[in-house]
Amino acid sequence: MSASHPNRFTNHYQCPCGCSWHDDSPHTNDDRCPRCGTACQPEASEDIEQDVPPDRFKEPPP
Repeated sequence: MSASHPNRFTNHYQCPCGCSWHDDSPHTNDDRCPRCGTACQPEASEDIEQDVPPDRFKEPPP
C-alpha cells in the first residue's frame, strides 16, 4: 500500500460458512472469504486513522 493511500479502516468480516477475518484497507469495501470465496460486506469497520498521528501518513524524505 503506498503512502498516498494509507490504510484507514480495519474491516471485520463474517462469512455464512463460519469463517471470520479482518483486514486493513483505505476503504470500507467488500472482501472475499479466504475459505470459500463468497463476497462479504464488512459487518463492522473501525476508523484507525483517528488514532494515528497525522505525520505518519506524510511521504518519507527521499
